[in-house]
Amino acid sequence: LKLTTAKYYIPSGRCIQSVLYKQGEAVDIPDSLKNAFKTKNGRTVFDGGGITPDVLVGATKEGAFLKAIEKQHLLFDFATEYRLKNEKITADAKTFRLSDADYEAFTAFLTKKGFKYETETEHHLKDLEATAKNEKLDGVLQAEIAALRAKIVTEKRSDLVRYKTDLTKLLQKEIVSRYYAQRGKIEHGLATDKEISEAVTLLNDLPRYKKILAK
Repeated sequence: LKLTTAKYYIPSGRCIQSVLYKQGEAVDIPDSLKNAFKTKNGRTVFDGGGITPDVLVGATKEGAFLKAIEKQHLLFDFATEYRLKNEKITADAKTFRLSDADYEAFTAFLTKKGFKYETETEHHLKDLEATAKNEKLDGVLQAEIAALRAKIVTEKRSDLVRYKTDLTKLLQKEIVSRYYAQRGKIEHGLATDKEISEAVTLLNDLPRYKKILAK
């Protein structure tokens, strides 16, 4: 059996493949196997690690709360229900925005559906409780564990406020898709994507752009 895998090259000839394949599994390329390249402006860059962005905008960290909502298809179900109640939306795919009233309706929808989820902290707390029981320390730590559990419950109640911005963006894209299909969902996502927004800002700032390329 001969297995051929593709590699990714940019016009300069630099391979940006970030992994090696050994016995069918992907592993990171060690620094010792990476080759140095020079950009047109003389910057030193390396192959074998993808392309490092010149400007970092920070990735959204999707915690257990958002993952659980998506996994339980609650965004999908709410958007479907929204479409059944609203024949059309006043804005186009790019400019549609969810109102505060709509977001309140979504929080009520979660309650109606009996939405529950477990945080990573709760998972570890269960492990701690089991370990304490095995070591016969559960009686000693019972009050502390109960206090921690109560604190977690309190914090979880704030998740709908804490993640409102992220949830709103996800809901908007899902709702837009009910009216403008996949194309509309993509258009809305592009219009609200912070990486694209930062790129546009950079490309319109020629002095800053040239300064980055001159590094």
